[in-house]
Amino acid sequence: MKSLIFNLFMFAFALTASPVSAQSTAEMNRLLGSSLQKIRPNDIQSVTQGISELKRIATIYPEQWLPIYYQALFAIQYAIQRPDDKASAALLIDAKQNIDKAEHLAGADLSEVYTLSGFYDTALIVQNPSVNGMRYYSDAIGNYQRAIHQNAANPRPRLLLYLFNEQMNKFTGGTNFNAEKDLQKIKSLFDKEQKTDFEPSWGKDLIPK
Repeated sequence: MKSLIFNLFMFAFALTASPVSAQSTAEMNRLLGSSLQKIRPNDIQSVTQGISELKRIATIYPEQWLPIYYQALFAIQYAIQRPDDKASAALLIDAKQNIDKAEHLAGADLSEVYTLSGFYDTALIVQNPSVNGMRYYSDAIGNYQRAIHQNAANPRPRLLLYLFNEQMNKFTGGTNFNAEKDLQKIKSLFDKEQKTDFEPSWGKDLIPK
């Protein structure tokens, strides 16, 4: 009898828990979408306000990785575009903390998180190439490669690694003889990509024309 009651309880819980979880995810997506569409990546005020909103969402949904991921993404994007802005250094500190948090959240897409780690290393190099170039070069490449190993169909780490190597080749005089083949592979992966809701799908506009 106790077993029957327990099974009935678990069945009733399953029926009620799923809709609540779905509603929670839907509400988070609504809040996330509202915040993301307002952020202008080149405007420090817009970026900081957007990150503040994303922090509030992350507080409400601490088990979700996307609000943390996007905080780091917008911080890194701004720091790469505005390396001389004093705000960039502080943004990168927060970005690193968020990347570390996201890596340890259940359900996080580790390929995207490792891509962000490589992007963060790249941003550090851009801040001070003469000092940070040698210090973070291997870290950047290693994180992009980890992201590719985690998901070979993810175009973002492949693209960022390609762009990173192209910039390095300009300094070293090196040549990527597989450049055209690499770009075709990256384009193909972007074309095949199917993402839902607010899963990371950015980067296609960075492909060299």
